[in-house]
Amino acid sequence: MTLLGYARISTSDQTADGQHDALAAAECERVFTGVASSELARRPQFDAMLDYTRPHDVVVFTHLDRLGRSIAHLVQLAGILQTRKIDLRVLRQGIDTSTPSGRLTFHILASTAEFERDLISERTREGLAAARVSQATRTGGGRGAGAARCCRRRSRLARASCATAVSTR
Repeated sequence: MTLLGYARISTSDQTADGQHDALAAAECERVFTGVASSELARRPQFDAMLDYTRPHDVVVFTHLDRLGRSIAHLVQLAGILQTRKIDLRVLRQGIDTSTPSGRLTFHILASTAEFERDLISERTREGLAAARVSQATRTGGGRGAGAARCCRRRSRLARASCATAVSTR
């Protein structure tokens, strides 16, 4: 049985150092690192890791979302691993698919992760729609409260300088 780690970052601006540290602490013999969105169908480093694995190896991830985000994709990948007799461990969530309770936990958390992602997307769409409605109902050139305060201040200064000019004559 070989422990193989997989770290994934979404953009090259990010760093996988924290994932590497956690995978090293889990005693992974080899760590594959991918730079790709979890939504992409092809992940070369993930595919390389799968090619490297043998039956009874264990693939280790730090978080469930490093594997994938949609439940269909997570279940598909778990099925591929199970067919090849490869177990899955997710450190953060304490998942180990070598046990029945670990497989149950995997499916429950995968469903929860997808639900959470859908809620975030829904809230984002609602917020954008509300902002569009708010923008559409505004009239005029868009002077905000700050601009109105500035205009009142200028008026007071102008009156004060006029009063000073009149009193010095």
